[in-house]
Amino acid sequence: MNRIGTLVGFMVLASVPMVGVVWALVNDEIEPEQQPRQWVPATLVEHQPLVRGSVDVEFEPGQQLVYDGAGGRVVSVHFEPGDQLVVAGPIVTVDQITVVGYASSAPLYRQLKLGDEGWDVAVLQDILRAVLGLDLDADGRVGSETAEAIRAYSERFVGEELRYFDPAWVIWYPHPGDSVGSVDIAVGDRLVAGDTIARTEPAPHLITIRGDGTEFSLPPSDRIDLIVEDKNFGSFARDDPQTVLRNELFMELATSRLIDGKATIDSVVFRSAEITTKVVVPGSAIRFSPEEACVVVQAGNQISRREVEVGDFGEFGSVAVAGVEPGEPVLVAPVAEVDRLCDLN
Repeated sequence: MNRIGTLVGFMVLASVPMVGVVWALVNDEIEPEQQPRQWVPATLVEHQPLVRGSVDVEFEPGQQLVYDGAGGRVVSVHFEPGDQLVVAGPIVTVDQITVVGYASSAPLYRQLKLGDEGWDVAVLQDILRAVLGLDLDADGRVGSETAEAIRAYSERFVGEELRYFDPAWVIWYPHPGDSVGSVDIAVGDRLVAGDTIARTEPAPHLITIRGDGTEFSLPPSDRIDLIVEDKNFGSFARDDPQTVLRNELFMELATSRLIDGKATIDSVVFRSAEITTKVVVPGSAIRFSPEEACVVVQAGNQISRREVEVGDFGEFGSVAVAGVEPGEPVLVAPVAEVDRLCDLN
């Protein structure tokens, strides 16, 4: 604080007596220049929650394609590694018999002929329809039309016209659309029943999602986008992460990283399809103590401190808060003024 002392005096010098002395002391307080208060309105923004994490995909070993025929010399192999197994597509020709492949969890167990009925007849009719291109009803009964198709099939693939269908003419595998991973036979080899012809590629069967390296956690949403290296692989059902296994592009990525039956894909972004809103204020408006967080709010001519709940941090230093309405001005400067009014000491 500066003080100016001003002395006004009237004196009579030498031998003249002092007539009077007048003192006037003027004390003036010089205020430093005040920095104006800076207010910034709280803003309502849309928010699409993101979680960064990893995906683990576990694969089950490829399935064996086992020959169950009478045996003989391999004349032709009808596929290569990487080929997809198609319904009733040719697999291998042994001597004069061409064996086809079919996906079924319950292979045929008996020779089928005119008059037979059952679920296995419906499977046979599906095979005949696919191989011969017939408009054949899968009614589960070997009638005259199915019997004629059996004769046509045996003449074409077995080398002679027969009146029954032998299940050894088919190699069974469990999953339609599987791809061949390896081929274990070559032309000229001799096969006997029980020999492995090929193995399918390992199949993904379990996926584990880890958000932020720990637990996967996102606000409720029907679907969640899956993003890797800025590429969106589409969405999956939140309540069934295993639907990711049906995403062909993502499975190609997982297969390329497969090591010992498991693929781990890091730096994955999960984006919730649900768009929410939140109120944000500049981080410089918030003061913290171990017990609370505070902002200074202006409402009309009234200035008051307000306790708030702090959420996640956003762009440009913004912070999501609960307890402030959109548009309400919050004090961001001077810093000392925010400190003083919040008074968290």
